[in-house]
Amino acid sequence: MSGQNQFQSFEAQMARIKFIAQAKTQCQLAEVLGIKQASISEASKRGSVPASWLVVLVQKFRANPDWILEEAMPVFLVAGEGGSYDARNSCPSADFLRLIPLEELQKEIHRRAGNPQ
Repeated sequence: MSGQNQFQSFEAQMARIKFIAQAKTQCQLAEVLGIKQASISEASKRGSVPASWLVVLVQKFRANPDWILEEAMPVFLVAGEGGSYDARNSCPSADFLRLIPLEELQKEIHRRAGNPQ
């Protein structure tokens, strides 16, 4: 991905993160993510969303990391039995798309963000 496309992609990802966190400023977002505002500036310079942010957004808001990174629907995950997550569209009548155990979801978030554990 070219530098310009990576920057545009990162900006779109940040807009989706702010939407999920209902944050209008970097200060508000940092508070939601439990990080320093400088960490957001550093991520902006790198043009990369840290996997740890995705984990926090999944845990706090049940946000779908695929939607954050690639705008792949659905926006939110719904907790199922045994701590697993179902990816569903936001409308209640939507069919289940998949069932993901939380540990596997966290590993996949790290893998997609380029930070395998």
